Amino acid sequence: MEKPLGTEMHQATFVAQGAFPLPIYEDILEGLVNTIGMQIPPGETGQPITKVFPAEDGSGGNGVTVVQFLVESFAVIDAWDDLDHFFVIINSCRPFDCRVAGDYLQTKGHILDFAQSRVRNPDIP
Repeated sequence: MEKPLGTEMHQATFVAQGAFPLPIYEDILEGLVNTIGMQIPPGETGQPITKVFPAEDGSGGNGVTVVQFLVESFAVIDAWDDLDHFFVIINSCRPFDCRVAGDYLQTKGHILDFAQSRVRNPDIP
């Protein structure tokens, strides 16, 4: 029996070498979501939210954070252009194959590191 969404959270973080223009990061997230078999919600809910740094007050490094909401949860790219690398974080209440995600991301930048975890709500059998 498949567990209902929301009982477990599966998380993977990748760090990859490379720096790209903003539209490329958005394309990477969209391609990743499709590759791991998840869905971007339709309409305004499915539009990514993007913040460019440094902030108006000068805080933060030079980079961009893109959040893509998913039917299953969310995916994020946090890019640090000055450091020539970006993080990709996938959180999902549905399991996904980290190897497939890593293989896709490897085509976009050299993978430098990877971590994954799974947590569950102990109150839900």
